[in-house]
Amino acid sequence: MGCCLNGVCQPGTNSGACGTRGVACFACSTNQFCSAGACTGANTGDTGATCTFNADCKEALLGGATRECVPPYRPDGGPSGWPGGYCSNSGCDSFLDCPGTTGSCGIDGYCYNTCFPANLGQGNCRPGYVCSDDLTVDGGTFALCVPDCRNPGYAGCGPGRTCSPLGSCI
Repeated sequence: MGCCLNGVCQPGTNSGACGTRGVACFACSTNQFCSAGACTGANTGDTGATCTFNADCKEALLGGATRECVPPYRPDGGPSGWPGGYCSNSGCDSFLDCPGTTGSCGIDGYCYNTCFPANLGQGNCRPGYVCSDDLTVDGGTFALCVPDCRNPGYAGCGPGRTCSPLGSCI
């Protein structure tokens, strides 16, 4: 068990330094705890909160989207590129589908935490995520917290795009 914090492996179940298999530590969200290297806490996660299972995330109060956790690890145990996991809702078409006060629906139909400033790195996103206007619905009024493309396990920026030095796909 344990994770790396500043290059040092951290043991135990500290909710401020959760993780496993030597990947970067992440902090669990409010009302969650670290168990077996993953954050958990049934139905407590707003959009963008840490999670391991779909049940760790809140349902939207309105709208027809389905709660979903993008987990921190792939089925083979390697990192997914989404440190700490990410509470989202799939099938959203408006901010009403996104739990919490800072969720917004991206053009891909998933909920993301809104942020600022866009395209300048982490901004006010949690560690391992960058503030990007790449998936915004309305041309950039709201920028969204997305995984840093430099994260271990990140799936890549897609055809014809590269990972910038600030962690956004360009």
